[in-house]
Amino acid sequence: MEGSQAVVVLPKLTENKQPCRATFVPVASKVAGSSVYKSEWPGAIGACRIFVQDPGSERFLLLRGVGNHVEAVIAHDALGQKVMAKGLLK
Repeated sequence: MEGSQAVVVLPKLTENKQPCRATFVPVASKVAGSSVYKSEWPGAIGACRIFVQDPGSERFLLLRGVGNHVEAVIAHDALGQKVMAKGLLK
């Protein structure tokens, strides 16, 4: 987290030896108990394009507490129903 933004870095997904990275900004959450952010992943190239099949389309990051961890979901929609990637942050 950087201020009011969420920065996602996917270290195993690289292009030109640089990890795929995107900055998300907060939006109103429609999912109880979740913080929701959105991004357009501007300028994504190569390996990072998996997240921008339609350049200019918004992608969403949903964060919610699960025990001692935070579940992170990257989705095509603000409700997190069209999941692209999902995992736990420690």
